[in-house]
Amino acid sequence: MLFDIGHYQLGVRKNLEDFIDFIIGIHIHDNDGENDLHLEVGKGIIEFKEIFSQLYTKLNDLIFVLEYRTIDFEMINSSVKYINVVIPCHR
Repeated sequence: MLFDIGHYQLGVRKNLEDFIDFIIGIHIHDNDGENDLHLEVGKGIIEFKEIFSQLYTKLNDLIFVLEYRTIDFEMINSSVKYINVVIPCHR
């Protein structure tokens, strides 16, 4: 299963523990909680630290995909730096 963090924030937020064993990859982008904006990570309201903490035991096995509407290398670099800060003891 591909877990889309941005869409999860917009939809019915079910308990992540209910489907965590099925997740093999994650789409990562941020939003304002109401619109599917595909914002740079850290520029919206999503609590990435909380979500990554729940995924902690699987982080080394997951495929990470930054999902944006445009190709912007500054945005990508900024997002990677942000993710490296919020992921506890990864890779």
